[in-house]
Amino acid sequence: MTSAVYYDSPNELALLSVSFADASGNPADPTTVSCVITEPAGIKVTHTYAGTAPADIIKVMTGKYTLSVVCSPSVAGVDGLWGYEWIGTGVVSDVQPGTWRVLPEAVSQVFYVGLDEMKDRLGITDNSEDYALRTSIAAATGWINSYCNRHFNRITEARTYQPTNVWTLDIDDLVDDPSITMSVDMTGTGTYDQAWTRGTDYVLRYGPRQFSPNFDGIPRPFRQLQVVQSGKWLPYTWPYSHLDRVRIFGPWGWPSIPWQVPEACRILSADIFKSKDAPFGIAGVSDLGVTRVQANPLLVEMLHPFVNGRRKVGVLDVRPDHPELLRTGAHGHSRGRVRQGRVLRRAGPVTVTAVQKISHITPKQRAADAANLRKARAALKGRPRTAKQKAASRRNLAVARSAQHARASGKTPAVRKKPAAPAPDTWTRYDVRQGEVSLHALPVCGPVALAEHLLAATGAVASASDIIALWQATDGTTLGELFEAARELGLGGEKLAYFEQCNPDCGAPGLVYGIRLGRGYHAALAAPGGMISWCRFLPRDGTPEEAWWLEWEGG
Repeated sequence: MTSAVYYDSPNELALLSVSFADASGNPADPTTVSCVITEPAGIKVTHTYAGTAPADIIKVMTGKYTLSVVCSPSVAGVDGLWGYEWIGTGVVSDVQPGTWRVLPEAVSQVFYVGLDEMKDRLGITDNSEDYALRTSIAAATGWINSYCNRHFNRITEARTYQPTNVWTLDIDDLVDDPSITMSVDMTGTGTYDQAWTRGTDYVLRYGPRQFSPNFDGIPRPFRQLQVVQSGKWLPYTWPYSHLDRVRIFGPWGWPSIPWQVPEACRILSADIFKSKDAPFGIAGVSDLGVTRVQANPLLVEMLHPFVNGRRKVGVLDVRPDHPELLRTGAHGHSRGRVRQGRVLRRAGPVTVTAVQKISHITPKQRAADAANLRKARAALKGRPRTAKQKAASRRNLAVARSAQHARASGKTPAVRKKPAAPAPDTWTRYDVRQGEVSLHALPVCGPVALAEHLLAATGAVASASDIIALWQATDGTTLGELFEAARELGLGGEKLAYFEQCNPDCGAPGLVYGIRLGRGYHAALAAPGGMISWCRFLPRDGTPEEAWWLEWEGG
């Protein structure tokens, strides 16, 4: 059965046959004859001969029976390996299992290469290898999708996403089409009851700062959604609610499949097809020794420009001039950090090197930064130190790094703002209740605001001990140094992946503010119409002096 090619269609029939014989090898009829058909989804149907329905087994002659099975699964679209099991009981007791495979009917919408193309490439003129060629094409197509972390064929369906900020949303590849619709669940109930209008409430982009589909000569799909100035924003998420708050319907995939993809599929399909003649990777033996099958570097080179760096581990992006490669934060971050002449990431055998940035740091500043780093490292490697001394060394190291990254990116380091010092008797005014410490007795508004952002962005909850541990590690630093510590040490089991200082006048919800109040300097989480401070929604009655954009590794 496995040599024939079957397709998912009500008009496609798989003809199954069986022969029963007695102990002497002569054809004989069992007392009862049945055949159990198992679909790829696990659904089983028992067919019988002159028994319970469906009684559609046909007796051809003594001991020989046939059954025609429609190759259309009960669960639409679940194609794959079908199984059958002939069962004879009574006079002739026997069990004969077997399988056959059903492929998708719309092969042009699933595979990147046609059967005739592969026959022409390999010089095959008959149908004897059709099944092996089809499965090779299927395997090659699946490998390409997995390697690139995207599919190029179109799939029209609805997909849902969890927002990570209030104005942009990274989405899968989406083809520009009038049928695209978007709706939002603002309350977390699982009902997408707020329909948004494209062009009025949101726009679609081809990537960060990319608005033209042919910006690199190949028609590309949308990859990002951006909220426009209509008074709306992407919803916040919180624990114990539905997190996928955005629903988008449309054709997912690419406008047209790039030429490199089908050619790579042909190369890989031919290699997979020929591998049946190369056991253990040995293609043959010659006078020069064993000839082994080698990997084809051209295959990876063809697919390299289409790797989805947003999803593939170890790959930032696939084009050295892509804006994401040139993006740096005010104080450095773990995603997209650019340094002169340094290799960033790798995808297969290809190395991506960032374009060199022009440094604005003077030789005197560079020498001062290097001296500060040497002092901090020497202090960490010296004699045994107290916890407070270690925290101070880490703080100094964070300050030096922040200044270095800021100057290298052409920005002025943020002015250091010292929070109010705690009262001398702070450590005696802890309110201990069942092992918990009252945070209100400490100047920890910065770590608390960071914990509130963590809860809103990822749903992770930081305990009072987590907040105090981060505060003790930084020992009263600026917000930039606090975020640097959160990136290295983490908070509530999550680490900060990215932070960048932005315009404090933008008023976007989700930013962490450093705000000047009548009673002093305070940190809070920006929210629509006000701010969140110590888990309470309050009106913003102060003047923000700094604002920070944060992203978490688990967000």
